[in-house]
Amino acid sequence: MKFSFKYYKPKPLLAFVVLITILMLFVSKYLPSWIPVPTTIVSITGLLMIYDRYLWKRMPWLLLKIPDISGRYKGKLVSSWPEVETPVEIDIFIEVTQTGSGLHIRQFSKNPQTGKLTQSSSNIENVSVLPDGNLKLSFGYINDGEATQAHLTKHDGFCVIDIQKHDKNIKGIYFTNRHPQPTSGEVTAIFENKQTIGRF
Repeated sequence: MKFSFKYYKPKPLLAFVVLITILMLFVSKYLPSWIPVPTTIVSITGLLMIYDRYLWKRMPWLLLKIPDISGRYKGKLVSSWPEVETPVEIDIFIEVTQTGSGLHIRQFSKNPQTGKLTQSSSNIENVSVLPDGNLKLSFGYINDGEATQAHLTKHDGFCVIDIQKHDKNIKGIYFTNRHPQPTSGEVTAIFENKQTIGRF
């Protein structure tokens, strides 16, 4: 994930920059000339990178608009498949990797017709905090499908889910451009733990 200020609060971020600038000016004035002092820009950049990568989990409220939703979620898809008349229920795992700058979502599932495992990976993500404090997560994703099977072709999709702030439970919808017929369905999942393992 690239560094971004997308989820940072503008006013606290500006206050942080001003504070570090004043601190660096103060420190450089009272240190002997032979002690190297990093420039203000280097100091601000370094501190922000440390916060973005490591410290944000301990205090996301300090600079960020969104809380920590990283981890592994276990749930189900109820999907409309063109090969069958009734909706298909599919076991899934959703893993969210997060930094202060953003997040990345992967979904792992098992094709109910072939038993083979498939994986989706997000390529665009957005999180917003609703007035009631719950979160809405929207993301586009790519699924490589199964190269040797016609049951699950390579496709793109989009998912919109609500995440409850008190227990991180997930509920939402998704749709795909799967060939030869698009699919859609509902997503439900519960938070399992903070560990991500990168597989079904």
